[in-house]
Amino acid sequence: MLGRSLILLVAITAQAAWAQPSWSAASILEEVGTFARAGLSWKVEGTSVTTGSDGKDQPAERFQIAYRVSAPSQARLEITSGANQVLRICDGSSQWTYYPKNNQYARVLLNQIKPCAYPINAWPLLSFFVPSPRLRGTERVTFEGRPLECQVIRGNRLDPPNGLSGVLELCVDPASKLIVWYRTEETTPVPKIQAMTFTSIKRDVKLDEDLFIFHPPAGSREVGTVNWLEPSIQPTNMAVRVSNEVPPPDLLTVVAPDFATGESRPKVNGMVVLYAEINANGLPQNIRVIRTLGNELDDKAVEAVKKWRFERRGQQSATVVTAIGVDFYAP
Repeated sequence: MLGRSLILLVAITAQAAWAQPSWSAASILEEVGTFARAGLSWKVEGTSVTTGSDGKDQPAERFQIAYRVSAPSQARLEITSGANQVLRICDGSSQWTYYPKNNQYARVLLNQIKPCAYPINAWPLLSFFVPSPRLRGTERVTFEGRPLECQVIRGNRLDPPNGLSGVLELCVDPASKLIVWYRTEETTPVPKIQAMTFTSIKRDVKLDEDLFIFHPPAGSREVGTVNWLEPSIQPTNMAVRVSNEVPPPDLLTVVAPDFATGESRPKVNGMVVLYAEINANGLPQNIRVIRTLGNELDDKAVEAVKKWRFERRGQQSATVVTAIGVDFYAP
């Protein structure tokens, strides 16, 4: 009789625990956040696939992230395959972005860590950004060359101060507290799904100082500079300035001024500085010259910046203003 009572008690206890999936999911995310907050440095490798609003997958991108957490936080992102190959370094004061396909680079004059360390930098606060997570079962994956079973968690994601910004789904290895894949679904400003699968995650590894110093590759050219906080830039047309409430979009691609074959290039070294508004789709608009090098070069600078592209995340749909400097070099 006692044995049957013990079995019944165990069954009731297990049923009660299983009946609280929200609590269990929240507990797992809290443990993941606690583990992540204790990390001093990270070295991560994996693959990312983005699905656009047309439902088509873009080519897979192999990436590597090196991230040192202690202030000033520094990070390095390398995307080594796919259509958007890039090296991005956040050195604690500026962000450098190098495009190997055209051997060009640009500088963002702002201390940002997210463009170089995402999504690792978000893991410490997952329980805050996903306030009502739900368990979605388990999945068998291969991680760091070995099979394991991870716990799938899904929930709406907050994007303060704008409210909900989409859905986040991730799979956690309960033993190591590591996230082995991470999937975001966004509906605004541009519908897309990004799925990141991690093949290796190392915490508290020694990272060489040189990783976070940008060395312009041989023969490379600096295309321009983005200064979100330039004090002389005053918003118009309902645009706003970058702030704690309105973070800047990420610089995605840059284009150098174009000179047609045989077209004479003025023998001048200098920079044209432009006022530009970046809309919800990451497109520059209402561009005007605020520091000139002469009409011909000014026009070349404006035409080039019209082709630059930025990326907005979540509900950040406000049009923001910036100063963009476009460099010219004597032939």
